[in-house]
Amino acid sequence: MVNGRIIILLIAAGLLLIGLVFGGASIGMSISVKKKKAVCTRRTSGIVTDIREEKMSGSIGEAPLISWHPVFTYEVNGQEISKKSSYGSSKQAFYVGQKVNVYYNPADPNEYYVQEEKVSGVQMIFWGVSLGLLLAGGITLAIYLYFGRPNSYGAMR
Repeated sequence: MVNGRIIILLIAAGLLLIGLVFGGASIGMSISVKKKKAVCTRRTSGIVTDIREEKMSGSIGEAPLISWHPVFTYEVNGQEISKKSSYGSSKQAFYVGQKVNVYYNPADPNEYYVQEEKVSGVQMIFWGVSLGLLLAGGITLAIYLYFGRPNSYGAMR
C-alpha cells in the first residue's frame, strides 16, 4: 500500500513541476515578443479580414473550448500578405474590417506583430497560474516536511 506521505510528496512535485512549465511558457512568450519588437521595425496599416474559430481539444463540462484568431492583411512593397494570429482569445477581440497597426520585419515581411494584440494579458494569466501552482506546491511540500518529522516521542506526526 502506498504511504500517505509519498502521495503528498508526489502532489507537491506535480504542482511545482506544472508551475515551472507555466512560468517557462510565460518567459518564452516574453522573449518571443521582445525579439519580434526588435526586428519588426517597419510600420504599415493593416486590416482584419477574417476571424477564425478554433475548437480546442479539451472541454469544460459540456461546452467545447473555442478560441478566436484574427486574420490580419497588410501590404508590403505592393505585395498583400495575410496572416492568422497565433494568439487567440475566448472572446472576439477584433472585428472584420477593423484597422490595425502592423509592424513587420523588413528582411522578412511575413514576420510581424500587431500593436493592438493583447499578448501581455496571456502572459499575465500564465504568470498567475504559475505563481498559484508554485505556491500550492510549496505549501504541500511544507506539509510533507512538517508531518514527515518525528515528534518528541519518536512517532511520526
